[in-house]
Amino acid sequence: MKSIERFLIIVAITLFAKLSFAQSNFTGFFMPTATVNHTLSKKITQSFELENRSFIYQDDKLDFKVKHFELGYLSKYSLKTNRQLGFGIRYRAEAESGKENELRLTQQYEWKKDNASILKHRIRVEERIYDSIIKLRFRYKTGLNIKTEVFCDQIYIANELVLTVANANKPRYEDRFYVEAGWKLSPKSKLMLGTQYRLEDFTHTAHHNLFLTTGLSFDL
Repeated sequence: MKSIERFLIIVAITLFAKLSFAQSNFTGFFMPTATVNHTLSKKITQSFELENRSFIYQDDKLDFKVKHFELGYLSKYSLKTNRQLGFGIRYRAEAESGKENELRLTQQYEWKKDNASILKHRIRVEERIYDSIIKLRFRYKTGLNIKTEVFCDQIYIANELVLTVANANKPRYEDRFYVEAGWKLSPKSKLMLGTQYRLEDFTHTAHHNLFLTTGLSFDL
């Protein structure tokens, strides 16, 4: 447990060190989500998610306003107990004027070394469809779940690399770092509180985004 605590301290120091250099290229968000999970069979599960994203800091000042609402669906098929294929669709309704709404198609593959492994990998491909353009996004995420009896029931730590390509646009690279704490509210419900740090377009004009996240999930 002491090694986990040391790791989290290092993570926090690294995160705030990065943000200290963000200056004007920094935006803060609050992002709550609610998810309902349903098992269709031994091999097929599905989830429905509602997400809200709101600004809390931008342009060097506090700024509280809604950015968008998002509704998503994801279905997973288990190839083995430690390997899954996923297919999904999401719709994002923008609250900002001048921003286009988005339809997103998702395909993904998740795996871990064995059933006992706490480290999981995910490759995801997304087609982001707007009225004016279609963007392809490729994502690789690796993360681990650590069960604990101190403060919370589990800690989730992950890092994700993202590449976005589109016609007439330069490729955009992004790095995302996640830290979340989870509590079981009941045998079929869970609460997650955490933060995400996203370094966007770091090969050109880097932008630093910090997300304060909450998540409620329910199993039917």
